[in-house]
Amino acid sequence: MYVCPEGHMAYKKARSLQKNSIKNEKLIFFFDVEKCKCCPLEGICHKIGTKSKTYTLTIKSNLHQEQLDFENSDAFREKSRMRYRIEQKNSELKNRYGLKKSMSNGLFGMTIQSASTVFIANMRKIIREIEKKGA
Repeated sequence: MYVCPEGHMAYKKARSLQKNSIKNEKLIFFFDVEKCKCCPLEGICHKIGTKSKTYTLTIKSNLHQEQLDFENSDAFREKSRMRYRIEQKNSELKNRYGLKKSMSNGLFGMTIQSASTVFIANMRKIIREIEKKGA
């Protein structure tokens, strides 16, 4: 059972199970509002005048827990530091070079368009570097 900050224990616990759902399971704890009315934390824990007080605790599924563990690892932090560079280049390709919209149908057409767009972007970068060194 869950205990509120003032020390009152929940009188009821329920599980929210949803069939055929990929959402996380939740535990819902119910508290006695009559005890909350004379509590010094009234208005902080729950709103004054409500008929019930609940606290919901989410139970993470294995998949979500694995993702949280990965996000707390050093490998994730290292990848997130590099992400802005990749996003910057993707933005440049989309906005400056027209990769925002496909010019042809099918996966092969999009592959050709993206390859040629990257080639053109790289060639322009090489030309700019040559002009800097020549000037």
